[in-house]
Amino acid sequence: MKPAQSRASVSIGTSLPAPRVLELAKLAARQVTDPDRRLRAEDRTSSAVDLIVRPLGEKTEILRFDVQVDRGGGRTTARTSIVDFGVDTGGVRALVPPVRRKIIGFAMYRTYMQQLASAVQNEDPMAIVTVMTGD
Repeated sequence: MKPAQSRASVSIGTSLPAPRVLELAKLAARQVTDPDRRLRAEDRTSSAVDLIVRPLGEKTEILRFDVQVDRGGGRTTARTSIVDFGVDTGGVRALVPPVRRKIIGFAMYRTYMQQLASAVQNEDPMAIVTVMTGD
């Protein structure tokens, strides 16, 4: 069973063009800082941006998520989703239910969702933004 946090996401409906939303998705990554980890936008296609959290100085991925963007009906929709993650089992593993385990680097993902939501709302105050924390 996946941790509850794995369902965390931000969903956005906006009048901004899809390329601008993708650009904001990349720019939002630069606003997220952590003393022990870094968030980096990796690949960008015409409909998605992949983002990876790594410990500083390491190549090991501890969290991967993406932003999928679609244009239709005169609106652009965007949604983040966690693709791959590690969990901090903490304590005695058998005593911590899978649903309560914490995703490593989740605080950075949560901050990223807030940064992306704010960036879109700053450019489109009429945007509809829903943040699901997964907690």
